Amino acid sequence: MNLGVEVKGEDVVILVMDNGIGIAPKNHELIFESFRQVDGTSTRRYGGSGLGLSIAKKFVEVHGGEIWVESIEGAGSTFGFRLPRRAPTQEFSEGDE
Repeated sequence: MNLGVEVKGEDVVILVMDNGIGIAPKNHELIFESFRQVDGTSTRRYGGSGLGLSIAKKFVEVHGGEIWVESIEGAGSTFGFRLPRRAPTQEFSEGDE
């Protein structure tokens, strides 16, 4: 696994790269949904509840950023997120989506 950090203008971009099994393009958006995994069967090889990426997405978006994945099956994935270096001007309160 590799980690990259870059300052781009008023943003910070973080990239996490692996050389794992990769994710088909049709599943890129699915993996950011709560309780969703590419392989939802009971015999899947990799564990987890399917919450990690959905929590990360909400956290990044609440802070005014965006998250994404770039991946090729069999060749690994790069997960990236962009956050503004300054706090968003909109205040967040409980109950905001």
